[in-house]
Amino acid sequence: MCKANKNRLSAAKTYSVKRGSHDFKPTDSFYLVALWSKEVNFKVKFSDNCAYYLPDGDQKDWNKGGGFSFSLFSNLKNSVMWAWRYAPEIRKMELSAYWHEKGKAHYAETENFEPVIVDFNEEIEVRIYKPGVHWFVDFTRKNGSLYSVNTEMKGWPIRPIGLYFGGNKPAPKDMEVSILRY
Repeated sequence: MCKANKNRLSAAKTYSVKRGSHDFKPTDSFYLVALWSKEVNFKVKFSDNCAYYLPDGDQKDWNKGGGFSFSLFSNLKNSVMWAWRYAPEIRKMELSAYWHEKGKAHYAETENFEPVIVDFNEEIEVRIYKPGVHWFVDFTRKNGSLYSVNTEMKGWPIRPIGLYFGGNKPAPKDMEVSILRY
């Protein structure tokens, strides 16, 4: 591995959410530069403490990984991001493109595509980018396999969306996610 790549990987931050909370810490403003670009990249690893259990169908809620809102006051109006959740039936993490268009949520189940299945401590690259009119969300494994979703979202980022646990329920336990943003 070249020295530059080794340094980038060692610069990953660990983001933590405490039991009973939604927000991961630290919060940071990495997006200030990204807001003027058409692309943001993440390298993500979920620790095994991200295995969690929620009651009443909330297990299937998507947690937000990060992305952009095209609305000043709401992530739920027009936005594009990646999302994650724990799937206890297979004991793995699931990742999905996730976006809101005119207030309607779109993700694996609503768009009839399969989520990306990830092992704990497996590094995966997530890329959110706009090569033309629409925003795409790509997931790339270390072996080079790629899963790409055209969100058909249009717009320009107004503000960032950070790592967040939940739909309705807060985190049922302390969890950590390692993310390198570049």
